[in-house]
Amino acid sequence: MKPELKKLTTAMVYPTLFILLLTIIWFVDTYFELGLGRYGMRPFTAEGLIGIITEPLLHSDFEHLLSNIVPLFVLGTGLFFFYRYDAVKISIFCYLLTGIWTWFMGKGTGIHIGASGLVDSLITFHLLSATIRQRRDLEAYSLIIILLYGGFIWGFFPDFFPGRAISWQSHLSGAMAGVVAAIYFRDRGPQRIEWDWGDDDNDDDNDNDDNERGDGEENVMGNVGSSSGDEN
Repeated sequence: MKPELKKLTTAMVYPTLFILLLTIIWFVDTYFELGLGRYGMRPFTAEGLIGIITEPLLHSDFEHLLSNIVPLFVLGTGLFFFYRYDAVKISIFCYLLTGIWTWFMGKGTGIHIGASGLVDSLITFHLLSATIRQRRDLEAYSLIIILLYGGFIWGFFPDFFPGRAISWQSHLSGAMAGVVAAIYFRDRGPQRIEWDWGDDDNDDDNDNDDNERGDGEENVMGNVGSSSGDEN
C-alpha cells in the first residue's frame, strides 16, 4: 500500500468510530424509545452542564443524524490526515469549548442536541489554519470544504429556516471554538514551507566576484595606459 493511501486509511479510523457511536446511540434511543434527548444541553442550568458532553451525541431523527455524520467524516478525516499527532487534542478542544460556550450563550432557550456545533468548529479550524500556515495542500483542502459546506454560515440565522428548531448558539459557539483552536494550535502540525534559495545566493556571489575581478582588470589597464602617457 502506498504511504499516502495508508495515511488516508488510518485517518479515517477515529472519525468512523465516532460516527458509529453516534449512530448506535440514535438507533438504541429510537428503537427502545428512551427519550435520551432530555439529557441534552440545558443552557445556564446546573443540570444542563452534562450537555457539554452529551449534546453532540444526541440527535432527534435520522435526517438530523445524517446531516452531521457526513461532514464529520469528511472534516474528521482531514483533521487526522493533516494533523494526525494533534488531531485528538484539537477534537477534544473544539468539542468542549463549543459545549461550554453554548451553555453560556443559550440562556433562556430549550434543550440543545446535535453535533452541528462540532461540525462548524472543524470547518472554521480548517479554513483559518490553512490561512495561517499558507500551505498549498491545506489551502486545496479548504477549497473543497468551502465548496461542500460553505453554507454553514446560514446556521447562525435561524430565521432562514422557518419551522425548524435551529440552535444558532451551537453553530456560532462551534465556529468561534474552531477559530480559537486554529490560533492556539498554530505552531503544531504542518507548518508553512520556507523555501531555501541558497544556490541562487551562491550564484549571485559568484557573479559579484566575477564583476569585481573584471573591474580590477579594467583599473589596472587604465593605470598602465596613464603611465605610458606620462612617459611620453
